[in-house]
Amino acid sequence: MAGALEASLSELLGFSIFEGLSKEQILELCQGGQILTSSHRDVLFPFGREAHFFGIVLSGAYKLTKPSPLGEDVIVHFSTPGDVLAAFIMTQPKPRFPVSAISMGPSRFLKIPKEN
Repeated sequence: MAGALEASLSELLGFSIFEGLSKEQILELCQGGQILTSSHRDVLFPFGREAHFFGIVLSGAYKLTKPSPLGEDVIVHFSTPGDVLAAFIMTQPKPRFPVSAISMGPSRFLKIPKEN
């Protein structure tokens, strides 16, 4: 997958989170990462599942949903290219996804292991 990551480097360089970093620094930060491709309505991760990764939306969009007290999914956000998903929970001892991420059409996501 290193080749796929390197192929996406030009996209990553355009995201504000990597502003000021060299290509080598970005590759080091994303070491072990995988590019996931989703079709419409594919679930990237479900609400409540143990989180072993975080990542960055490369293309397309993901709707983030959370179950309401009545059990219906409520949209809390739409994530688009450059958005970082689930990074803030990685510092927890046993992180769980606080939302579900569902693809809104063809989308790509850089999945980065928690260990990074």
